[in-house]
Amino acid sequence: MYRYGSWGVCFTYAAWFGVDGLVAAGETWRSCPSIVKCCEFLLDKQRPDGGWGESYLSCQDKVYSQLPEDEPSHVVNTAWCACYPARPPSSPSQIAVSHGFSQLA
Repeated sequence: MYRYGSWGVCFTYAAWFGVDGLVAAGETWRSCPSIVKCCEFLLDKQRPDGGWGESYLSCQDKVYSQLPEDEPSHVVNTAWCACYPARPPSSPSQIAVSHGFSQLA
Protein backbone atom coordinates (compact mmCIF):
# COMPACT_ATOMS: atom_id res chain seq x y z
CA MET A 1 0.00 0.00 0.00
CA TYR A 2 1.34 3.42 -0.99
CA ARG A 3 1.18 6.18 1.62
CA TYR A 4 1.87 9.73 0.61
CA GLY A 5 4.10 11.55 3.10
CA SER A 6 3.86 15.27 3.65
CA TRP A 7 6.45 16.14 6.26
CA GLY A 8 8.15 19.35 5.22
CA VAL A 9 7.17 21.15 2.07
CA CYS A 10 7.24 18.84 -0.92
CA PHE A 11 9.38 20.24 -3.69
CA THR A 12 12.01 22.37 -1.96
CA TYR A 13 12.54 19.69 0.69
CA ALA A 14 12.85 16.94 -1.92
CA ALA A 15 15.32 19.03 -3.92
CA TRP A 16 17.46 19.50 -0.81
CA PHE A 17 17.79 15.75 -0.27
CA GLY A 18 17.90 14.82 -3.94
CA VAL A 19 20.72 17.17 -4.90
CA ASP A 20 22.64 16.42 -1.71
CA GLY A 21 22.40 12.69 -2.40
CA LEU A 22 23.58 13.08 -5.98
CA VAL A 23 26.51 15.26 -4.89
CA ALA A 24 27.41 12.73 -2.17
CA ALA A 25 27.45 10.07 -4.90
CA GLY A 26 30.02 12.11 -6.81
CA GLU A 27 27.75 13.80 -9.33
CA THR A 28 28.09 17.45 -10.35
CA TRP A 29 25.93 19.78 -12.37
CA ARG A 30 28.31 19.10 -15.25
CA SER A 31 27.83 15.33 -15.10
CA CYS A 32 24.23 14.96 -13.96
CA PRO A 33 21.24 16.20 -15.97
CA SER A 34 19.04 15.64 -12.91
CA ILE A 35 20.98 18.25 -10.92
CA VAL A 36 20.67 20.71 -13.80
CA LYS A 37 16.94 20.06 -14.08
CA CYS A 38 16.50 20.50 -10.32
CA CYS A 39 18.45 23.77 -10.31
CA GLU A 40 16.44 25.08 -13.26
CA PHE A 41 13.21 24.16 -11.48
CA LEU A 42 14.27 25.93 -8.29
CA LEU A 43 15.56 29.00 -10.13
CA ASP A 44 12.20 29.26 -11.84
CA LYS A 45 10.52 29.37 -8.41
CA GLN A 46 12.78 32.05 -6.90
CA ARG A 47 10.76 35.03 -5.73
CA PRO A 48 11.48 38.72 -6.49
CA ASP A 49 12.87 39.25 -2.96
CA GLY A 50 15.57 36.63 -3.67
CA GLY A 51 14.08 33.93 -1.48
CA TRP A 52 11.82 30.96 -1.98
CA GLY A 53 8.39 30.42 -0.52
CA GLU A 54 6.63 27.15 -1.14
CA SER A 55 3.16 26.88 0.34
CA TYR A 56 1.94 23.91 2.34
CA LEU A 57 -0.62 23.56 -0.46
CA SER A 58 2.09 21.79 -2.49
CA CYS A 59 1.68 18.78 -0.19
CA GLN A 60 -2.09 18.87 -0.34
CA ASP A 61 -2.37 19.43 -4.11
CA LYS A 62 0.80 17.53 -5.15
CA VAL A 63 1.82 20.37 -7.44
CA TYR A 64 4.21 23.24 -6.60
CA SER A 65 2.39 26.13 -4.96
CA GLN A 66 3.96 29.52 -4.22
CA LEU A 67 3.07 31.58 -1.18
CA PRO A 68 0.78 34.50 -1.93
CA GLU A 69 2.66 37.51 -3.33
CA ASP A 70 1.97 39.60 -0.23
CA GLU A 71 3.69 37.08 2.07
CA PRO A 72 7.48 37.11 2.53
CA SER A 73 9.64 34.22 1.45
CA HIS A 74 10.20 31.45 3.98
CA VAL A 75 13.60 31.39 5.65
CA VAL A 76 13.72 27.58 5.66
CA ASN A 77 12.74 27.24 1.98
CA THR A 78 15.32 29.86 1.08
CA ALA A 79 18.04 28.12 3.07
CA TRP A 80 17.25 24.76 1.43
CA CYS A 81 17.29 26.24 -2.06
CA ALA A 82 20.29 28.49 -1.56
CA CYS A 83 22.51 25.93 0.14
CA TYR A 84 22.03 22.73 -1.80
CA PRO A 85 21.89 23.68 -5.46
CA ALA A 86 25.05 25.70 -4.77
CA ARG A 87 27.03 22.75 -3.46
CA PRO A 88 28.27 21.60 -6.85
CA PRO A 89 31.26 23.89 -7.51
CA SER A 90 30.89 26.44 -10.29
CA SER A 91 27.16 25.90 -10.61
CA PRO A 92 25.46 28.34 -12.98
CA SER A 93 22.99 29.12 -10.17
CA GLN A 94 25.60 31.10 -8.18
CA ILE A 95 24.03 34.54 -8.85
CA ALA A 96 20.58 33.37 -7.75
CA VAL A 97 22.08 31.69 -4.70
CA SER A 98 23.84 34.95 -3.76
CA HIS A 99 20.51 36.74 -4.07
CA GLY A 100 18.95 34.11 -1.80
CA PHE A 101 21.69 34.52 0.82
CA SER A 102 21.13 38.28 0.72
CA GLN A 103 17.46 37.68 1.52
CA LEU A 104 18.46 35.52 4.49
CA ALA A 105 20.76 38.21 5.85
